[in-house]
Amino acid sequence: HPPVIAGIDSVHGANYIKGAAIFPQPINIASTWEKSYARSAGMFGAKETIAAGINWLFSPIVGLGIEPLWARMYETFGEDPHLVGIFASEMVKG
Repeated sequence: HPPVIAGIDSVHGANYIKGAAIFPQPINIASTWEKSYARSAGMFGAKETIAAGINWLFSPIVGLGIEPLWARMYETFGEDPHLVGIFASEMVKG
């Protein structure tokens, strides 16, 4: 039998786990200019998602938020490639 691979959309926390830490959306995290906040969000999201038995997160979103009509713009770190790179890197390190 092939292995079962499960992934989940956990962009700002494991909201499907009772008592999990929920962080602001990535666009709001980036607006703080505090990269350690992105690292903390990544760390909590990863630990709590793994605790649910899921080891693949669909996060961070590293696309550039340049199309204001995109319905999921809030899941990006914004439109600046440098800022997106820094914050995405920190979230992955977490």
